[in-house]
Amino acid sequence: MDDAPAQLRIDGITIPYRAMGSGPPVVCSELPLNPFCRYLPLQRKLAADHTVYVVDLRPVLDRTALDDAQELLDVFSTILLKTLDALKIDSCVLVGSFMFGGVAMETARRAPARIERLVLIGSLGLVRLPRTWLMWGITGFYRLPGIPRLSRMSLFRRAITWGDRAMLLDLRKKQLFYRPKEMTVATEELYEHYANPPIEAAGWALLWCIRRLRYDSLVPRLGEITCPTLIVHGSDDLWVPARYATALQQQLRGSTMAWVKNTRHMPELEDTEQTYRVIQEFLGQRHDAIHGAAAQVS
Repeated sequence: MDDAPAQLRIDGITIPYRAMGSGPPVVCSELPLNPFCRYLPLQRKLAADHTVYVVDLRPVLDRTALDDAQELLDVFSTILLKTLDALKIDSCVLVGSFMFGGVAMETARRAPARIERLVLIGSLGLVRLPRTWLMWGITGFYRLPGIPRLSRMSLFRRAITWGDRAMLLDLRKKQLFYRPKEMTVATEELYEHYANPPIEAAGWALLWCIRRLRYDSLVPRLGEITCPTLIVHGSDDLWVPARYATALQQQLRGSTMAWVKNTRHMPELEDTEQTYRVIQEFLGQRHDAIHGAAAQVS
């Protein structure tokens, strides 16, 4: 199976996805950044032993269909479970990064029989948005009244994109990466709405996730998540500081913490090899447990 993009139709929404490798299924996604590019080096490594599905749920946030009052955590987890149905996946390992970490946890809580193991990379959940002054300013702007209406105007969107890229992008990269000058990832690989032509689904995902993706209902129920969980976190993450990752581990039963040294918010890009090793070891434990149980039965 190659990694050429394919599509599913879920509740009238076209959901792009990629699949690669063969073996037990691993399903991953993220929001609001580009899941096809940001995860790709890690996915290809995992595909040596697993069938890796990369699901892009950003089209769910279509500007003509989204109700501003919708509970996005419930919307995303519902669509994700329907996506598993469409892919004929009865159970899987679920990998959630950044804002999608909360969605992954909610899905594991709602459907414990379907999520065998959970991997959270740089996950939000106990905090709703990144924790730096720069990101407070950016997310505060996106939450201002009237921004969704103004964002429907192409001239306004182009102006915001130009200003963000010209004045804030370098600062943002310094917060994302421990050694930003060594990162060769293209801007468009991080933020698809910068592409030419821009991918509008990415821009709308950024806007609506900032405004409406909340974890208030999830946090008091984290104890209901029963599957083994691996929390992978950059040791120097500025957007989700280490204390929040540690607090999350304390609230998730059976969870394990793996620190990726000398990385910030994107360990899967800054140190793909180390990130892969800790995840593969965690998934190897799953393999050993299954085969151990089979041996006992026989």
